[in-house]
Amino acid sequence: MVSRTVLAGVLAVLSSRTVIAGPCRVVSSIEASYSTTLVVSASTEGQSTETLETSFTVPTTDVVTSTVIEEATTTAADDLTTTTTVAYAVPTTFKLRAYGSVADGLALKSEGNPSGWLAFGELPNTFEEVIFSFYEDTGRIQYDSKDVCVYYDDDGLAAQVKTCTSVLSGRQDPLTCENPTSNQLKCVIPGKTCSNPPSLPIALCTPTGDEWAQFFVRPYISGSFLFYLGNGNAMADELEDMDLRPVDIQLSGKM
Repeated sequence: MVSRTVLAGVLAVLSSRTVIAGPCRVVSSIEASYSTTLVVSASTEGQSTETLETSFTVPTTDVVTSTVIEEATTTAADDLTTTTTVAYAVPTTFKLRAYGSVADGLALKSEGNPSGWLAFGELPNTFEEVIFSFYEDTGRIQYDSKDVCVYYDDDGLAAQVKTCTSVLSGRQDPLTCENPTSNQLKCVIPGKTCSNPPSLPIALCTPTGDEWAQFFVRPYISGSFLFYLGNGNAMADELEDMDLRPVDIQLSGKM
């Protein structure tokens, strides 16, 4: 009688047709060799054992392997945000008021004379609060059909805001401002330093390379303040030497 060991290796190979589903199929033909040992024993009194070496070569074909490529799909649910922007309606006419520092809440005044300065506070009766208009096509501000200008000093820190003359000199430039998007007035002018050489009939002005966008007031006589636009990045001691105080300028109704 022959006792058999289980041919586990052989049977495992014969039943090992494995298919792994996936997007990629790689088919290969593999020849696997397995060996096993059969032990033959006889039930006789003189028991003997004989060992037989057997080998099996099992061709395996159509063994399917697969590589699964996972593609992560992320569905982002963006929050829908609706933003409503209401454009600032620039008043047809308005006053300009200073906010901050010593001129807080004061309205800008003028005598209305060409090259005359604009100022805040307690001034002679010839000065009146001015009603301004803004012209979007030029960015200029006018009152009584007169343009507002800046007049460059020698210091190269700030230019005084005045009424324009009919003919602009070397020290004068029109005051140009951004189209207001709020009640705050924002104006930008090129920085310049000017001088009057004896040999020239007009002032000689040299650009500083800066843009000036900060409004200032400067104390004049008791309770009154001159109006400037200058370099907001100037050193504090330079501004103190000229007694320039930074302020914001806002558009307000005619009251």
